[in-house]
Amino acid sequence: MATIVVLGSGGHTSEMIKVMSHLKTNESGKSQFFYFAATNDITSLSCIQRIEPTVDEEEIRRCQPYSFHSVWLVIIELTKRLPNRFSRGRKHLHIPRFFRVSKVRRVGQSIFGCLIPGIFAFLYSIVLLLYIRPKTILANGPALCIPILWAAAFLRLFGVQSTKLIYIESLTCVDRLSLSGKLVYRIADVFLVHWDTLVRAHPQAIPVRHLNEKPLPPHRLHVEVSYAVVIVGTTKFEGLVRMCDEEWFISSLQRNFGIGKVVCQIGSGEYTPTRSNFLRWYDSATSRLLRDAALVISHGGVGTILDAVENGIPTIAVPNESLSHNHQLSFCRELHRRKCVYSIQLEAFRETFSSLSWDDLRLKQFQFPAAEICQNIVPCMNT
Repeated sequence: MATIVVLGSGGHTSEMIKVMSHLKTNESGKSQFFYFAATNDITSLSCIQRIEPTVDEEEIRRCQPYSFHSVWLVIIELTKRLPNRFSRGRKHLHIPRFFRVSKVRRVGQSIFGCLIPGIFAFLYSIVLLLYIRPKTILANGPALCIPILWAAAFLRLFGVQSTKLIYIESLTCVDRLSLSGKLVYRIADVFLVHWDTLVRAHPQAIPVRHLNEKPLPPHRLHVEVSYAVVIVGTTKFEGLVRMCDEEWFISSLQRNFGIGKVVCQIGSGEYTPTRSNFLRWYDSATSRLLRDAALVISHGGVGTILDAVENGIPTIAVPNESLSHNHQLSFCRELHRRKCVYSIQLEAFRETFSSLSWDDLRLKQFQFPAAEICQNIVPCMNT
């Protein structure tokens, strides 16, 4: 049976990778997974290849979903393939498993600005759904999932396909649903959330009990590797990058923590550090760099925080409040309250960081609830 997994750049893919890793290891059965990502998503393919080494990005006849003409070419190509899908030899046919769908919404873009690309993605999704004929669609919050899930609901309404829709709200949504969650809440067969505040406001939601908190290992409170990593994810957060490249920051890091080196991941920002090493994107190499760091300073993205805290690395979170529909602030406040990260707002970063020490970073470790999520979604996938 076919299952479509919708990916999103940054934290959405990080959360989905953790779910998929557990699902493929323990519960996948006979499912064949197909992956959908936005055309400008530069990180999801490499992330998927960690758990699916055989997945290769093969565009159908090199058609990119940028125009209605390209959709027509895809329809022609898929029509040629359809008889082979049901032939006895179809198991030998190479069917692409990684598909690109045009991006629906940019960071900061208004809802009205998403209408035309949203309609286009909806029509393109119908074509791909008719081709793959999935039994289940699994999504966790990127804007891309909206036209895909609604396309499946549209086909289900007219009896063309009967696809189960599973939606996992992002861990960052503490006190309100994401825009994607609000738009698919009524059509999802399984709707999972992480926080009790959302369950009270949305009775159809299923809570995932999680955050198994425990103190960080004591050896992590001492400097074994003397560098700190600053990570801002796939977006732009030049305010944090600039501050972490200033002389006062490097001096405070050395004086308070005994760390003499800084590595900055700058995302899509234009500023390039002059006092520290830097790289642009958060990928598998950056993830390895993070695991060996003594201290992580994060923009508040869920992917970075999960990687750091699950590996027992003290983490300082500085939410990027410039993002629209920003959930990072409430997410970081909640983790700060639970003493899992130390959260600082950007305007207070210099004053607060200058007086911090290792004693302030005696934090707790927590794990993403991939096992609990799979326990809730596998019965739906198998029915």
